[in-house]
Amino acid sequence: MTHSIKLAAVVALIGPAVWLAPSRVEGADPEAVLQNIVQQALASSPAIEAGRAAVEGAERRAAAADRLPDPELGIGYSPVAIETRGGPQRARLTLTQGIPFFGKRGLWREEAEADARAWAARSRGTAAEVRRAVQERFWEIYRIDRAIEIAEEEKLLLEDVLQAAEAKYATGGGSQANLFQTQLLQTRISNRLLLLQGERAAAVEHLAGLVGGRVDPPALDEMHRPLVRIDSAEVMASVLAGNPDLRASEEKVTRSRFALDAMRREYYPDFALSLGWQEIGESDLPGEWNGRDAWSVGAMVTLPLGRGGIEERVEARRHALVEAEAQREDRERRLAARAGDLLRRIAAAGESMALYRDGLVPQARSTFESAMAAYATGGLEFADLVLAERSLLEVRLGYHETVAGYRNLVAGLEGLLGVVTPECRFPPEE
Repeated sequence: MTHSIKLAAVVALIGPAVWLAPSRVEGADPEAVLQNIVQQALASSPAIEAGRAAVEGAERRAAAADRLPDPELGIGYSPVAIETRGGPQRARLTLTQGIPFFGKRGLWREEAEADARAWAARSRGTAAEVRRAVQERFWEIYRIDRAIEIAEEEKLLLEDVLQAAEAKYATGGGSQANLFQTQLLQTRISNRLLLLQGERAAAVEHLAGLVGGRVDPPALDEMHRPLVRIDSAEVMASVLAGNPDLRASEEKVTRSRFALDAMRREYYPDFALSLGWQEIGESDLPGEWNGRDAWSVGAMVTLPLGRGGIEERVEARRHALVEAEAQREDRERRLAARAGDLLRRIAAAGESMALYRDGLVPQARSTFESAMAAYATGGLEFADLVLAERSLLEVRLGYHETVAGYRNLVAGLEGLLGVVTPECRFPPEE
């Protein structure tokens, strides 16, 4: 009876608060740190810079697509005067301006503008992918931070359990095997902490590669509102309407249609207008041949006699249009399947989080508290106490792993939507 009273006193001194506290680390707000890192990545990513340059080039090409071809200037001179009905000729100039058949220039411009819009959509998709990749690595760091926190708590818990075991052993109520088992667990936890620190350093290095510079995220606090509100039907409609890759595919279809229409116009002749000047006569000749000049205007049309070549090019562009339409449909189907899968997994992860938060964690905490009280009074074996302690920490770790996985899934859904700005697309649940 005396040793039970002493052990109860030890338990009272170390208290259940250490074992039952949900989180003892006060770190930085994860959302605020994430926004800052995403902004760095968006500002420094070479892939995004390449996308911007591609868009600028495509827009420049579109601006020049419907311009008239350069005029042609012809110059002629004969060292010996050529006698004509108008008199001797020496010099002549001809200026010719080609004019494509009606509607060709507009189709060229429409084709180039569709190409520019496709490049803009791809650029937005690249930025959204950079943002998604940063978030994926960030939430991995968040998971590791929670694992480190819980391992450190477990180390403290085992120190307290060791004190309780030593107190019980000193009064003849325990065994040396219990002490050895506790010390072995402490060694394993120390090793686990070293491994986790190495994992975090590797994840930070990976994140620095995505950001394009040194990044040192502080220890992250626990997320208190990880769940977000998602309307599945609205999200699916938004994905199919605004996904950057799908938008680029749609613009490729549009560009192919304009390209086909423009090629069909090759069956019609182009025009050319010319203005000519001729030097007639010489200044020392008398009368009407004394150096007067002659001017002329003319018009020409091309003769599209090579219809076989045109037909082949038209057919090639028709096949390109069929290919673009099939690719767009395939991408839409794959996108719908991917979005549906993400929505289902997000819903399942949300239910899992609620199960951890409202059921498993409180139950494991209550079980451990009861086990500690029972062990203090001699009603529970040491192995059962350690099992209850580890179960509590494993359940807490499982909850935070689910939180990190959930946020990664949400980031993937934002990527399908083409979200670029750092703010979360979905509001947190109350």
